[in-house]
Amino acid sequence: MLSRDPVEFVVVARNGFTRKLYERACAEPGTRLRVAVEGPYGSVPSAKAFDRAVMFAGGSGATFAFALATEWSRSATGADKRLEIVWSVRDVACLQWFETELAMLSTDSRVTVTVHVTQPREAKASSADTIPLDSPDRDIEKTAVSLPPASSRVIVEIGRPDVNAVVKAVVEISQSVDRVLVAAS
Repeated sequence: MLSRDPVEFVVVARNGFTRKLYERACAEPGTRLRVAVEGPYGSVPSAKAFDRAVMFAGGSGATFAFALATEWSRSATGADKRLEIVWSVRDVACLQWFETELAMLSTDSRVTVTVHVTQPREAKASSADTIPLDSPDRDIEKTAVSLPPASSRVIVEIGRPDVNAVVKAVVEISQSVDRVLVAAS
């Protein structure tokens, strides 16, 4: 869920129900639907209570991470706090799912978003290369995504994230009194 008013969900269209939902949304943009929602189960930590937060997400599971991150960005105080989102997607076109949130988060100097593209259609870079969203090497017209400004703290990398390295880096820059949150969805 991205927001509460109005309630917004990100759903990946596959087969069956999700495909029919996608087709209806395309045919009738802005249509209101009555839905039944179950959960959540357990409790969600308040990310703003932590000095460092790292959120790992895959595909549409990033809904959880972006909801926490946007709330954190709006309400967390302290210039020394840091939040990092590590989001894995199959293709760079998935960025359009959260373009509003990416644009908002890219303006917060305390936030870093790294998008790992695991199955790019046309990879012009090796798996070790980093491609900034505003790079002239990116084929922007094929992605149909509105990119954050050049000063963005959003980067795109080809390949899977090194989860151990990300967590280790956060631990290494943290003080012994810092509270660190690591979450995954």
